[in-house]
Amino acid sequence: MNSSFCNMSIQRQLHIIGGLCVWLMAVHLPVLAQQRIWHIEVFDSTTRQPLPGAVVADTVHREMRITNVAGWVSWPQQGNQPLRLRLSCIGYQTRWVEISSGVVDTLRFALAQLSQQLGEVMISATRILQPVQDIPVHVQVVGPEDIAEGTAALPGNLRELLTELSGTQIQQTSAISGYAGIRLLGLGTAYTQLLKDGFPLYGGLSGSLSMLQIPPLDLQRVEVIKGASSALYGGDAIAGIINLVSRTPQIQPEWTAVLNQTNKSGTDFGSFFSRKGRYLGEQMMVSYSRQQAVDVNGDGFSELPYLRQITLQPELFVYLPDSSQLRITTHVFNERRIGGDMVAILHQPDSIHDILQTSKTTRVDQELSYQKKLGFTTFMAKTSWVAYQRRLNNFWGKQLSTYSEFSDQFGWHHHQTIVGMNVLTDAYHPVDSAIGPAAYQYYTIGIFLQDDWSIGRRWTLESGIRQDWHNRYGGFFLPRLAILYKPIPALHLRGAIGFGYKVPTAFNAQTEELGYTHVAKLSSGIKPVRATSLSVDAYYHWVGNNGWQWNIDQAGYFTRLQDPQIAEQDTSMGELIRLTNAQAPIVSWVSETNLHVRCREIEAYIGYTWVKALRRYDVAHPQLPLTPRGHLVSTLIWHGPKDLEVGWEAFYTGIQYLDSGIPTHRYSRFDAMIEKRFGRFTLLLNAENFTNVQQSHWGPLYTGTITHPQFVEIYAPLDGRVMNISVKWNLLDTSHRRDADD
Repeated sequence: MNSSFCNMSIQRQLHIIGGLCVWLMAVHLPVLAQQRIWHIEVFDSTTRQPLPGAVVADTVHREMRITNVAGWVSWPQQGNQPLRLRLSCIGYQTRWVEISSGVVDTLRFALAQLSQQLGEVMISATRILQPVQDIPVHVQVVGPEDIAEGTAALPGNLRELLTELSGTQIQQTSAISGYAGIRLLGLGTAYTQLLKDGFPLYGGLSGSLSMLQIPPLDLQRVEVIKGASSALYGGDAIAGIINLVSRTPQIQPEWTAVLNQTNKSGTDFGSFFSRKGRYLGEQMMVSYSRQQAVDVNGDGFSELPYLRQITLQPELFVYLPDSSQLRITTHVFNERRIGGDMVAILHQPDSIHDILQTSKTTRVDQELSYQKKLGFTTFMAKTSWVAYQRRLNNFWGKQLSTYSEFSDQFGWHHHQTIVGMNVLTDAYHPVDSAIGPAAYQYYTIGIFLQDDWSIGRRWTLESGIRQDWHNRYGGFFLPRLAILYKPIPALHLRGAIGFGYKVPTAFNAQTEELGYTHVAKLSSGIKPVRATSLSVDAYYHWVGNNGWQWNIDQAGYFTRLQDPQIAEQDTSMGELIRLTNAQAPIVSWVSETNLHVRCREIEAYIGYTWVKALRRYDVAHPQLPLTPRGHLVSTLIWHGPKDLEVGWEAFYTGIQYLDSGIPTHRYSRFDAMIEKRFGRFTLLLNAENFTNVQQSHWGPLYTGTITHPQFVEIYAPLDGRVMNISVKWNLLDTSHRRDADD
């Protein structure tokens, strides 16, 4: 056969070879075309810097790649098939793009930082990070603008931020030391769980540390979920959750300082520094507050206590090339607070002036979190430990708590699912076993599962379950269900049911007033509090062509507490306070109405909360004490020219009932502020309660004598009118850089 081929004419051989070449080209050219490569670059939309470690995922074929240190990734073209990509990076807004095969082989995509999301607020308190408008649970958010104003007005604590939220009540628990707590849905301060970036902050002995002592300098937003939410975070989340979300470093560095001075001898100083490099990021927060003791009403006792408080919080972020992030946070808090008889505070206690409440608090904690995004899966591991000690007069106790959690979030079809496990330990030890509650050592193990199912474009169903095991109080099964329906894009309807629990504790506002020294040991028969919560919500958003924007939100809540913990005086035990379970439940009905209107330079907000909370175990006085039947919050802000803002706030608090059933006075309170920016400096003048409403105007704050006073319940402001001036200084002038980027 070879000889036959060799004997062929040269011309015929050339024809055969040419035909083979044409056939090979016809067969292999489509294959060669399929091997064309897209070169994709992902970069920061503001700084134009590349984003190494960004995840580029094909949502159709379920493939993914990670950008290199230069922000590039290569992707083979699949013939004429379009490519649907999901671009994501930690700290940036996720972006979806669709590209078709063509002559362009180099593609560049910009991602916006999460802090730049104005129209779409991402919520993390529900465990699955998602836009607030897509969450089946009703969430209130305090955004960056409100935090900036609240920080300037009161950089030492969170009071200014949370006061303006409807349905959130700031209740002062001490007449002489200024301690206060947060109440949601009309329930007690012990039923609200406080989180910082998803870590539980306080419990047991450390629950007496007021959440209002936390400086807001490093906050990005505050998320509030009302209703029983133990299925999300375990015990204590009966009335709801307040999640403090910290800022994260941005490529544009930031360094600010705030100095605040009040007319009543209060001084606050705070500083926050943040910057981000390619592989490392760092943040540092410093806060210092001091307050001289002030007797506002002249009765001989301090309404504003002596206070010295300092907070240090360094943070380190490590950005790994495999699209993962490591975050390490250290928090140091120290406070000395003295309230009581002014003569004893300013000089020395004597036989007549000996009423003092001296508190020394130290808290040191460290948090470690690791997050890795791999295509449609996000793995999270985090752990923390908290060493806390407090000396309150003769009482001295120490507490060591730890928290560890592992979770995996993944998407499949129309579902977003998260599954995880956490372990919480809490060990309390009194320095003197003869004073204060007995020592204990608790641990809780929990597993949880939550799924968000998008049913078409209008329905979202969120279901979750949690199983907790407590080493003393046994198991708790906590199902949860929520649904979101969007009949039209502007209208959102929500409904939810949840369950919660709280284990018994000897540390609460009542026992704190006694210095923890007259509290009987918890009986072996005391039971945990169990809660059932229902909520409904309707939200409507309208944007007009003439610049008007309207947001209307109407929510309703029902909560039932079974076996609530109450304090009773037991004379058979030497007048000790005995903690026990009530024989009937506590129930509360809450209605919240919120209206937010904005038109060009004018912004207005009105929130009204109606509460009916009953303690059915007290037939003679069923009204839950110190719970306003009606509460109104209103704000009017004018965003003027040349960085000028003028604000007005009005608050109305309706009738409340004391523990004895006696009704209290209704009252209104007004605030005003003016803020002006001068280059890198911002000046704020603030007047709180400028009509000088004080509870002492309606009666004395204590009965008895100055040597044996009995302080009354607090239902209205004690400090009266407070004026302050605040200066905020931006130490890094980056305005010219922003102008260049624009």
